[in-house]
Amino acid sequence: MDGDPAGPWNAWLPRGSERDDLIMATDHVDIDPQQVADGLRKWDPATEKLENEWRKKFGEITERAGGSPWGGDAAGTKFRGKYEPGAEKFKDDGDEFVKAVQNTGQKVRGIVDESLASDDEQAAKMGTVFDTPLGKFPRLKPISEL
Repeated sequence: MDGDPAGPWNAWLPRGSERDDLIMATDHVDIDPQQVADGLRKWDPATEKLENEWRKKFGEITERAGGSPWGGDAAGTKFRGKYEPGAEKFKDDGDEFVKAVQNTGQKVRGIVDESLASDDEQAAKMGTVFDTPLGKFPRLKPISEL
């Protein structure tokens, strides 16, 4: 999944601001709570795999650089002076990226739960307007409990 809000319609949409206007042309979002819950159940194992692969690959890079393969001459020393700070930044950036991906699942859970709770609240208000029991939808549990 590439995160494109247009989903499968991406190929038929124009590019740029005209495309953004089409994507946001409606004033509502439809959420299928079960589909979200099913997707989020796969999120944590996927991010765990991402973290494990990142650690493994960076470990391999570190291991290969451990013997200072660039040598001790002037050119090697110059290379090392650039390589080591760059490698540390690469590691920090990779760690930050993995953490951001991991946190995204929790953020989605919270946002969807808040949105559905708001829907429930609005439906309850509408129920009082029409004097009917519209206050509860079939979704009675937060996403995390589905």
